[in-house]
This record gives sequence, C-alpha cells and structure tokens, in this order.
Amino acid sequence: MIDIVDFLKLLIKRKYILIGIPLVTVIITYFLVRNLPDTFSSKARIATGIVDDSQQSLGKNNKPESEISQEFNSLIQMMQLKKIIDQVQTIYNSFNSNDTNDVIAGYKREMEFRQHKRLAAD
Repeated sequence: MIDIVDFLKLLIKRKYILIGIPLVTVIITYFLVRNLPDTFSSKARIATGIVDDSQQSLGKNNKPESEISQEFNSLIQMMQLKKIIDQVQTIYNSFNSNDTNDVIAGYKREMEFRQHKRLAAD
C-alpha cells in the first residue's frame, strides 16, 4: 500500500512533465503536417484468374509464359481505360453518397455494366 501512495505522489510531483511532453509533441506534429496536401495512395492485389492452378487438369499443360504475359497486359490496359475509370468513379461516388437512391442507381449501373460485359464476351 505504501508503494502505491509513493507512486501517486511521484506522479503528482511530475505531472507537468507527464502532461507537457505529449502536449508539445502534438503541437509540433500539428505544425509539421498542417501544410501537407491531402493525397492518399493505396496498393491492391487483384486476382485475375489468368494463372489459376485449381482449374488445371492433370492432362493439360500449363499456359506458356508469353500467353500469360499478354493476357495480363491486356487486362491492365483495359483497367486503365478512361471509360472504366469513370465508371468506377461514378459507382464509388454513389456508394459514398448519403442518398439511398444514389446507392441503388449506382448498383443498377454496375449490374448493367456487368451484364453488358458478359454479352460482349459471348
């Protein structure tokens, strides 16, 4: 019990240090980052299904590396199309909206896009 009382007395004695150091750190951090631009970056991994070993049967040979590379490059080019980026941006904005109708409309546009993509592939 005496140790706890001594510990509390020590905390009270050093209260300015215990409050001051974090406060100074927060103030310095604020002034260092307040003028930084509001930019964000992210990284993602996308499963393309191009090299999916689960779909391979024992009798089939694996795809040649050049074919895999070509398919992957085509996929990357398609993802970088302005039309695709605009559609993703529209869907993202509609899902971040507080209006439920915007979310439903964005979902419907996404479903129509997927259906159109499936029909184009067939």
